[in-house]
Amino acid sequence: RAAFDWEATDRLIVRGGAGIFAGGTPDVFLSNVFSNTGQLTNSVTVTAANCAAAGTCGALTGITSGTIPQSVLSFLTTNTASLAAAPTDSIDPKLKLASKMKASLQVDYNANLGALGDGWLFGVQGLYDETLNGYMWQDLRSVAIGTLPDGRTRYGPIGGVATTNRDLMLTNTKDGRAWFLTAKFAKDWSNGLSINGSYTRSNVKDRSGLTSSTSSSNYANNSFVDPNLPAYGRSVYEYRDQWKFGVNYKHAFFGDAKTTLGLFGEIRSGRPYSVTMLDNTGTRGTVFGTVGNLGNMLLYVPTAGDTKVSFDTAANETAFNNLVASLGLDKYRGRIVPKNTQTSPNFFKLDFHFGQEIPVPMVPTGKLELFADIENVLNLINRDWGALKQVAFPYNASVVRVQCLSAPVATGTTPTAAQINTSSSQA
Repeated sequence: RAAFDWEATDRLIVRGGAGIFAGGTPDVFLSNVFSNTGQLTNSVTVTAANCAAAGTCGALTGITSGTIPQSVLSFLTTNTASLAAAPTDSIDPKLKLASKMKASLQVDYNANLGALGDGWLFGVQGLYDETLNGYMWQDLRSVAIGTLPDGRTRYGPIGGVATTNRDLMLTNTKDGRAWFLTAKFAKDWSNGLSINGSYTRSNVKDRSGLTSSTSSSNYANNSFVDPNLPAYGRSVYEYRDQWKFGVNYKHAFFGDAKTTLGLFGEIRSGRPYSVTMLDNTGTRGTVFGTVGNLGNMLLYVPTAGDTKVSFDTAANETAFNNLVASLGLDKYRGRIVPKNTQTSPNFFKLDFHFGQEIPVPMVPTGKLELFADIENVLNLINRDWGALKQVAFPYNASVVRVQCLSAPVATGTTPTAAQINTSSSQA
């Protein structure tokens, strides 16, 4: 790392620096491997159809308690077929600890504004960071088997053996960057009043959001073009515009015991979210061929009369086109919508702080301070004030359900079983 601090004048200070930052062990990510070995998390589904094949019929006959028979446990941990289908976690042998390159430049100026007084602090700061090694997960059990009509890869289970489990590998990505530009001001008066404010503009991109703690949720809770690779683009952590401000007043109303009153506010852009499609299979997707992330596939927007797409009803086609127009997605017709193109409503909140010093008789100069903070104080007055409105976690909005067809069907015609494709053809 390298940094500098230059006092150009009594009023002007310039600071900057750059370096590579890494540290902290990914404890939970590493522990997933020891928790999900394929034996500890193994499961089988026993039905009337597969009971004899599973070899567990006798063990599950006449059970009246919640205890799992030992023969079933033995089957789960020793049967070759059962273990072959069990889910596992693994670590890329070439995995590197997460690291970033960061660079910043800051200029602060202490200004005299004449009639408005001296001691006005103004500052600007720029911060840039670039991912050198980030984390992401991929399913080794899902392998490419074809191409879907919209151009994305279609997956299936390795070896063609049907299973709804995954083999998730923790690996690195080098995709990700962010920049932040901030302007700020602050002023203190001798009467105890002080004010401050700032504005920050952000632009953040990533591939894997790391929105959760375990491998399965970190894999699934992204948005996807390639169904087995998180999409690169705008991050769900980007608040594009942020305004912050504060007013603070300190005064000794009782002797030399100061009372503090403060209001601190924030207005920020809403959280980004993606518009997606849902492969409503519930197991391994019949459209995209992956497991666990089937509601997070980024939306393909058809052109007028697009032969790649068939709608179930004319009414739904009209409703879909109206939605596309209302969300500003017409510019993406004929292609897949990028990650996090949409933004939830802006958010505003105001916090209140009260503090009161109390003298301590046994200590001549000692004081205690009692304080109370009320977060989002305006919401206590009106429940609509300071309300956070956004698309729910994981910040993907599925607007259509999809299935594969072997050939287009007329709008309003229900596809037959024969038309539902088991390879890649019609979305």
